[in-house]
Amino acid sequence: GKVPVSDFVFSKEVRLGTYRGPTLPPAACVARKMIKKDPNSKPLFAQRVRYVVVEGGRSAKMEELVVCPSQIVHKGGSHRRRVNAHYYITRQ
Repeated sequence: GKVPVSDFVFSKEVRLGTYRGPTLPPAACVARKMIKKDPNSKPLFAQRVRYVVVEGGRSAKMEELVVCPSQIVHKGGSHRRRVNAHYYITRQ
């Protein structure tokens, strides 16, 4: 059977501008992608950002595997991203 995407959604607080190091937490990566698409969508400090982990190549970085849930729901056809079931089974 089909499982709703909402069962796979994480929601974490984002504090852009406070992270150190080259890698950002997954929610911050999604926030950056949102800002890149629309600068007016910048989340407020400590606002929760929702994300889903999707399938990718073996060498894909986490920042490449996290997307806004609406990208899974609204994309149609062959370009639709699939939830990374292996990640949810082994890491949660």
